[in-house]
Amino acid sequence: MNWWMLPGPRRFIDAIIDGVREGKSVFLLLPENIPGAFPYTLKEALREESNWESVNVTSGMSPVDFLYMHLVPNADPRKLRSELSLAGEQEFQRKLIWIESIPAEEWSAWSAFFLEYERVSRAIPESRRSLFLIRIVDPGIDSAPPKAVGLSSLRWDGWLRRNDMQLYSSSCVRESKSGLETDLTTALVAELGGWDPLLCEYLADFELSDLIQPGPLLERFAAERDLIFQPAPVDETSWGKGLWQTYLRKQTPHTSYGVFLFGQRFLNRLLWKAELGILIPYIEEQRQSLIETYRSNFRLPYYSKYGVINDVYDLEIGVLELLLNQSGVSSRATLEFVNNLKLARNQLSHLAPVDSSILLALCRNAEENECAGA
Repeated sequence: MNWWMLPGPRRFIDAIIDGVREGKSVFLLLPENIPGAFPYTLKEALREESNWESVNVTSGMSPVDFLYMHLVPNADPRKLRSELSLAGEQEFQRKLIWIESIPAEEWSAWSAFFLEYERVSRAIPESRRSLFLIRIVDPGIDSAPPKAVGLSSLRWDGWLRRNDMQLYSSSCVRESKSGLETDLTTALVAELGGWDPLLCEYLADFELSDLIQPGPLLERFAAERDLIFQPAPVDETSWGKGLWQTYLRKQTPHTSYGVFLFGQRFLNRLLWKAELGILIPYIEEQRQSLIETYRSNFRLPYYSKYGVINDVYDLEIGVLELLLNQSGVSSRATLEFVNNLKLARNQLSHLAPVDSSILLALCRNAEENECAGA
């Protein structure tokens, strides 16, 4: 699955396309860890708009001379060269020029060029006018995009939705031994991956037993990408390095960085959120199934310290365990299973992730049930 075709990322691509169709050059403020397929996806999405050209700016040349050399090599060398002459060159026209990077020391000259080119290119019909897509990494005051009618800027920040990461994680995770294990693995990959699809891809290769204790995995991910963490303010520099993103309407650290900053408490919160969404419905389904199987053995009303229970479907998992123990009709394996359901529910209700031994036991039970059902 191409991550950029998910709804949130695709909205970002579409916003760029809209800018181009409005006749604007677009500055793209992108962090360092933007997924590598971005330029290719953008090029394919804009295939019908103009002829794509990609350049890397080098130091020591004026923007006009640089573009003449790379994109108008056959121009008359005797002709005075300027932004106006460049815009009018037939060989230069009808292009969409992707600028991968501009050295910091060259930014001032290029910023002035973009402003002047925007002004003089208005005289060129839109059907022939060349436009620029300029990638800006680590934006700051010195590299702020210039502003003009024919210039726009888009920042990769806040475009993602939770469903994007859930869908992408689902596409990355392999089927496990049971539906419960697959669902838990997918939820953990989505929650631990946060807003980083590269981290989702990395985590999806591991088993559930690794994902429920993910500290070493996150350390290894950071080390393999040469990520060196230090406490830093939430500013343009740390955003540009891929330490933060606006995700779900709040500033969210990269998971590896969040663990560095906040430790196990941060990690436990992510594990709890992932497990909660899968296990609470599962526990309820199993409670209902157990009631259907053993309801003839329960005598109601049942008097508890919280009141009287007259409806068998009001029996909570803890009371259900007690009644099954008293009735003596269920096997030891069933009683252990119900006990694990109760313990998992209690831990989740206290905002804590489920103990790994309990979680894996529930998955084994689900596997056995699915095999028996087959």
